[in-house]
Amino acid sequence: MNKIFPSLMLATTISLANIGSVTNEYISHNLQILKKCENKQFVKNNTDLIKDAIENLKSSNNDFNANVIEYTMQNAPVWLKENPEEIKSFVKLLISHLDSKISSYDRMEKIFNRIDKTKLYKNDLKELVSKTKEMKSDILHLSKMIVVSQDAREIYTLLNSDLAAQESTIVLEDYWHNINMEEEYKVLFVKVKESDNFDDETILTLENNFNEVLAKFKSDKKKTVASINFGSKSSREFVGDSKFSFIAIA
Repeated sequence: MNKIFPSLMLATTISLANIGSVTNEYISHNLQILKKCENKQFVKNNTDLIKDAIENLKSSNNDFNANVIEYTMQNAPVWLKENPEEIKSFVKLLISHLDSKISSYDRMEKIFNRIDKTKLYKNDLKELVSKTKEMKSDILHLSKMIVVSQDAREIYTLLNSDLAAQESTIVLEDYWHNINMEEEYKVLFVKVKESDNFDDETILTLENNFNEVLAKFKSDKKKTVASINFGSKSSREFVGDSKFSFIAIA
């Protein structure tokens, strides 16, 4: 006999190209189970099936964390640089899904507490809520990384504009930055095309010029964000305060 709560079996290898469709498979699978478990009458009439539902949700949660959340965090540096708009949309999808799951678990707990045979799953639901909140914390961390990455792109563009305005022969080839949000000092590394005339003094002068551009960017950004009334005070402060401490030529 087919299970009423079938396990999710992914039929594809996860990659950056299909992570969105894989995520939707997980979401759809979870919704099938959660919808039934949020129905008081269904739970009351099928208490013998709830254990299977809980185990299925736990397994799905663990797989979702490994195949979606952890995979996304590992590949975030590539995504943030190459597909910033896609990852913004993806982060919104993940946060919405995780918030929805937490709300569903809360509703399930209220229903389970009213039925004697399902009260024993209270700790299981708490475990599911705790794990889901951990995943949400990781994604909120990623949403902060998006802001830092956007700053890096804008600063890099300004550096190129500054060089063009000076009619400089120096050519910028690439940029990168550390992504650890806990580090106090963040450095924007800029790669400059090699030149025979590129000595230590030139590098020092260039870095000083670049950091003047950075200082102006930080000042302008803070003023702009302060003039716009959006989000909470803490959100405005985070967005308005560019996290880069200085620029270094690598």
